[in-house]
Amino acid sequence: MKKTILLLFLTIPFGLIAQEAQEADALVSPRIAKREITVGGDKAHISGYSNQSIQSAIDALEKTGGTVILNPGHYTISAPVRLKSNVDLIGSGEETVLKRERGIQKKYIVDADYGELKLTVEDSDDFEIGMKVQVTDDKNSGCWNVSTAYITDIENDVIYIDRGLIRDYRSDLNGLLSNASSVIEVIEAENSSISNLVIDGNRSENFFADGCNSAGVLIFKSKKIVVDHVQVKDFNGEGISWQITEHVTVKNCEISGSGNTGLHPGTGSPFSIIENNDVHHNDRDGLFICWRVYQSRVTGNKFHHNGRFGLCTGHKDSDVLFENNHIFENRSDGVHLRGEREANAPHRNRFTGNTIENNGTVEGGYGFSINSPAEDLVLKENVFKNSTGSQKAAIYVHEAGLKPDLNNNQFDKHELGELIFETPVSKVKPEQPLNPDAMMIDYQPIGEFHTDLSPQTGAPRQGVLVPENRGIIEIYPAYEEAMQGLGQYEYIIVLYHMHMSKKWYPVVRPPSSNREFGLFATRSPNRPNSIGLGVIKLEKVTGRQLHVSGIDAYNGTPVLDIKPWLPSIDCPDRQSNLNIEKDLGIKE
Repeated sequence: MKKTILLLFLTIPFGLIAQEAQEADALVSPRIAKREITVGGDKAHISGYSNQSIQSAIDALEKTGGTVILNPGHYTISAPVRLKSNVDLIGSGEETVLKRERGIQKKYIVDADYGELKLTVEDSDDFEIGMKVQVTDDKNSGCWNVSTAYITDIENDVIYIDRGLIRDYRSDLNGLLSNASSVIEVIEAENSSISNLVIDGNRSENFFADGCNSAGVLIFKSKKIVVDHVQVKDFNGEGISWQITEHVTVKNCEISGSGNTGLHPGTGSPFSIIENNDVHHNDRDGLFICWRVYQSRVTGNKFHHNGRFGLCTGHKDSDVLFENNHIFENRSDGVHLRGEREANAPHRNRFTGNTIENNGTVEGGYGFSINSPAEDLVLKENVFKNSTGSQKAAIYVHEAGLKPDLNNNQFDKHELGELIFETPVSKVKPEQPLNPDAMMIDYQPIGEFHTDLSPQTGAPRQGVLVPENRGIIEIYPAYEEAMQGLGQYEYIIVLYHMHMSKKWYPVVRPPSSNREFGLFATRSPNRPNSIGLGVIKLEKVTGRQLHVSGIDAYNGTPVLDIKPWLPSIDCPDRQSNLNIEKDLGIKE
């Protein structure tokens, strides 16, 4: 009897729960059939081949949801296609091509201030109502410093926009307005998908689009979005970017020829799934995992022939599984864990069954580079191949990094070894204390760097190795008169304060060397006095702005002094140093 009562007691609640989970058929809400709308061609519901035609179909399904089918054809994209919730956008495979129209970029001639809804440009020709635009200047040209909006009206040379500017932009700092924007964007939507189509970014005819605000496919503040069997090629920016999202899946896609990274999840995008993609020949990283991408999965992908790292991760990007990926022939490191403080490092990540092969094709990088104190990092059953000898070491651990948990990995021969540390444990000495009686020297900066480099993006080991890295040195007004005649020089010597350098050690091993040196015999950035020196190409001088290239300084780095580089003085006979440069890992 007691057993019977207990059985009834246990059964009734579960029955009630099951009933509560069910939905009645057309009781409270009407049942509405999901529609299917075709686009492209005389037999389609909407015959045109443009973003306006695609948008008309999507907008017609906004309330009910449904499917937009794009028939084979080339669709001209002058403004982003904006996908809505519960709408699936499906192409007809490789024969459905969405191609960016020619880009437009003009200077604005009046400062554009925070909150403003209009800009005065030198010439408004070619801009059209409905276009999406981005607003930049040399100080605000990346990520969340870039304003984006849609054009709502044009009168003479005044362009009106639908969103207030998020920064103060100066017309005298190369202030620009361009129509650089996404091909497809998913903003504040859910339960939608994009599949079976090609995105042609038409890179040669378009201006650079900022990665946090635009991409071949941009997903922003959205959840439960799937991108499947989509090819993104030659977009002048990032291939696919998703920011502030949940449950985004990118699978079976090919991303190539991007002017920035191939794939970029970030700004808080947990539960991402990245699988079976081919990501190659992009200017920066194949996969750049940005801030707070956690509890995610990266499996079965190929990351190869990219301009920097195959795969890069860092700030709070924890509890991620990287499994069965092939990471090969990237210009620098195959896998790069960015420098972060312990609280923000990418903890508890697992790399299992990956093949990491022949990376460092130009800069002589590592198979796996650990630059932050990432705890519980597991490398299991990975294969480190090095048939070309381009990977200096299989696994490199920076002085700020922690040794990973290694389990049953396989290693080809590497010049510096399978696992190397920047500073061997036997050589580590306590940080040298400051002498309170020592002479105090006080310097005041004369200016500062404005660059796209930061601890999150990383910086090249030597700026001269990456001549395409560009930026601006802004000279402070008090020193403007001292700039007279500077513009005649092709190269300048810049002394700067490395304000983010770390503790120093008297004996170090340079990253690409198999020898130890005294600190003063190396170019290590971590020094008793954090003074950096660079021979930098001076492209041009505009006002107090020095436009420079070949830089390795983070944004905001204080500049202490500038001198002209003179070959007759600064280029003595260098033959005697060539062998030493090889030992330092600077020259082959």
